[in-house]
Amino acid sequence: MGVLKVLEELKIPVDVITGTSMGSAVGGLYATGLTAAELETIFTRFDWVGAFTDSPPRRDLSFRRKEDDRTFLVKARIGLDGGKVQLPRGFVEGQNFVMELRKLSHVTESLPSFDQLPIPFRAMATDLETARPVVLDKGDLVMAIRASIAVAPLFSPVKMDGRLLVDGGYLRNIPVKTAKDMGADRLIAVNIGTPLSQEKDMRSVFDVFSQVSRLGGQVQDRRQIAELGPEDLLILPDLEGYAFTDFAKIPEIVARGEAAARAVAEPLKNFSVSEEDYRRWRGSLAKGPTLPVVDSIEFVNGTRISDNVFLPFIRQRLGALVDPAQLQKDLAQIYGFGYFEFLNYHVDTRDGKKVLVVDAPRKSWGPDYLRLGLKIAEEFDGDSAYAVLARYQKTEINRYGGELNVDGNIGTNSKVDAEWYQPIGQAPRWLSYGAPYFASFQGGYGQENDPVRFSKGSEIPFEFLTGEVSPSVGRTLGNWGRIRTGLKWDWETYQTPLISGEQSGVTRSDVFLRLDLDTLDAPGFPRHGIIGSLEGRTAATVLGGEARGSLFDGNLGAARSWGADTFQARLQYGTNLNSDAQNPHFLRLGGFLNLSGFSHNSLIGTETALTQLRWNRNVGSLAAWPLYVGSAVEWGGAWNRQQEITLSSGYWCGSLYATLDSGLGPTYLALSQTEQGIRTVYLYVGQAF
Repeated sequence: MGVLKVLEELKIPVDVITGTSMGSAVGGLYATGLTAAELETIFTRFDWVGAFTDSPPRRDLSFRRKEDDRTFLVKARIGLDGGKVQLPRGFVEGQNFVMELRKLSHVTESLPSFDQLPIPFRAMATDLETARPVVLDKGDLVMAIRASIAVAPLFSPVKMDGRLLVDGGYLRNIPVKTAKDMGADRLIAVNIGTPLSQEKDMRSVFDVFSQVSRLGGQVQDRRQIAELGPEDLLILPDLEGYAFTDFAKIPEIVARGEAAARAVAEPLKNFSVSEEDYRRWRGSLAKGPTLPVVDSIEFVNGTRISDNVFLPFIRQRLGALVDPAQLQKDLAQIYGFGYFEFLNYHVDTRDGKKVLVVDAPRKSWGPDYLRLGLKIAEEFDGDSAYAVLARYQKTEINRYGGELNVDGNIGTNSKVDAEWYQPIGQAPRWLSYGAPYFASFQGGYGQENDPVRFSKGSEIPFEFLTGEVSPSVGRTLGNWGRIRTGLKWDWETYQTPLISGEQSGVTRSDVFLRLDLDTLDAPGFPRHGIIGSLEGRTAATVLGGEARGSLFDGNLGAARSWGADTFQARLQYGTNLNSDAQNPHFLRLGGFLNLSGFSHNSLIGTETALTQLRWNRNVGSLAAWPLYVGSAVEWGGAWNRQQEITLSSGYWCGSLYATLDSGLGPTYLALSQTEQGIRTVYLYVGQAF
């Protein structure tokens, strides 16, 4: 962009453009008729971090998918197909990148030739199967750029016209021959490849590997530079110290390009024309791409799930111009279901009608998935708990999107849960997030070994065995909430070897109603939004349970940020209503940021309450992970009668911590203390809000 800026100042007309990798993105957009100043503004404001990730903003996820990221800490999902492990071909599919390019370029229709652009253009790619350079000269301009920029293993390859394509820079980083084949008499070539490092900069095995990976490209660059003629000009911006992923430094890189072009301003003037000729050239350029009017919509669905599950998300109006900004939002929501490898759209002309075609290929590493996680609650001077989490998820069970989840939790406390989740019916056009109704069948069994603190006495070790079966039906409320009702059969046995070792227990059969809310922008370190649940249960002894009475259990959390500071508040309350005194619902508290200082679930009673205020501040990063410091103040407790709940009968706790948003999830190092003087140092890995 910096070079283009100087070319415009010197009145140098550009007759053809060839580009490779990031050069294809800049060159391709310039070929659509944008100016250098417009390009600089676009690329400076471009959300590069968002564009080089595939995950849509959490606000665009369905409520079902929001639940996933609150439990399982590692974001990556391992694919399973026929019992075999499947992995994606790249870390990034380029979903957001392509949508951003669509919005910026207004190119939605395939072109018979890129010569039809205001400035004829070619993008370079590499055929991964044949190791041959590929000149992309027609079709979908945006996907041609996407193929040219497919640096492995960051980006997955692109399938175009039966060929599997990756970054063109592997074989033709400076496409001199391609430009000459397009009819160019004189060339201005810009080499923005990463230069080789010097020995003093190769200090680790990673530095050496990076150097080796660039050797082949350097050899190719030298061959292509040798093809330049005496009237051609090579510009070499000084990009030492910059990497392909230095998106935050784009203004600096643009300045380096501009400086390199100004350094050869005198030779560049040989390419200049008069003011009048330059104005005439600008005026002669063909009109840039225009947005067509959509007559119909086609959804090319690679999954077995019905098109009717997804079509309500597409709000493009028939008889109106293509709306790239709205389509970007719509496809982000569909992509958030997790079924598709990639979502793209283009406009075809059929019998004089414009058809908006949405391409939705199924993930090549599905349709079943394995997701892993880890939880650690290490109290350096007390109890500790560890758990390895795993989820097997089977999707596309039927055409309405039924899925099966089996969750395993192995560690200090072990548990297995399973759920069949079945959306019901087709969503009406006006609904935002798919079929609103669902049926669910859940079951689980677990074993916990936790100390229990009675009143304000000492802790006594207990062993709990629990099980549950629950059929339910419900409705999602947009993507921000869900309401469900159903039955719960559960049983619980418990014993303590310090008293008698004998088991006691109870079985229950309840009818329940539950409301869940979630508008958080992130699961681990939210900056804004709310999360909460309200559940009421009442005994239905006709179904076989022993216990009588009712239970209300609710919690609500909220986050709000100002600059680098985030403030969070949390309220939680549970109470037994008219319960059988012999078999009440026992409620429990205790653990880090759940009345910090007390052991996990060590406070037990028929009534519980918790209030919490937290402050987090982003203070930078550590090993590329965001680093925070924070504090928390909590009050709460567990009681056996409502009348016992008073401010003085509860516990006050305070915590100071540092935490990383690491690859394993939120990781805390904390110091907590209760008003009774119980001081605990924690290493905690897991969600804590």
